[in-house]
Amino acid sequence: MSAPRPATSLQTRFVQASLNVLANTPTGTPFGCRNAGIYPDNNAVYFSRVNYLSGTGRPMPSLFAMSQKAPTQRYLEPTQAAGRAFVGRGLTGNVVMLNLLRFRDIADYSEHPVLAPASPISGAEAFDRYIEHTLPFLRESGGELLFVGTGGPLLIGPADERWDVAMLVKQRNVESFLAFADNAAYLVGLGHRTAALEDSRLLPLSELNAAVPRQPHPG
Repeated sequence: MSAPRPATSLQTRFVQASLNVLANTPTGTPFGCRNAGIYPDNNAVYFSRVNYLSGTGRPMPSLFAMSQKAPTQRYLEPTQAAGRAFVGRGLTGNVVMLNLLRFRDIADYSEHPVLAPASPISGAEAFDRYIEHTLPFLRESGGELLFVGTGGPLLIGPADERWDVAMLVKQRNVESFLAFADNAAYLVGLGHRTAALEDSRLLPLSELNAAVPRQPHPG
């Protein structure tokens, strides 16, 4: 009597069956499956099907792969590449930072437990704590909070995109902004921002000045 076969998950059986299909499919058959690959990020099998109408090969996901929803990308802090690109722009004079912010329903202090309040608070409340902590260091660096406004659905843009708050922060120049962002005392409270936000965008703006000439009013 042979030993029992080890149990395999539905996903594993699907992968094995998919590879068997691919191995026995003629490569010249229109819409035949070719070039199977198992991608380690989600263990899904992707087929490369031949589109005989257009003459181009285009990767198409398997049924299993299509059932897997890709994780939502979150943007809470600049990457090194983005930081280098920002400095490389060579901006001069005042810089205004456009912040678009989406809050968590409940603030997540798991990465910064030392800052966590005694009882749960909302993401908006956590961000209020971040602003209260940040303003003295912002003003000390010569910066200024120009505007904070309530957001909502976009008037022009994707229907499912929403930002809770828009904020404009002015700095005298890039050097002042970098000094502020690297202030050790400021960084102590940065965890409130991380806990507050579900997602964010940060767009540095520089004034156009002479690039947009002002036309005198007639008369």
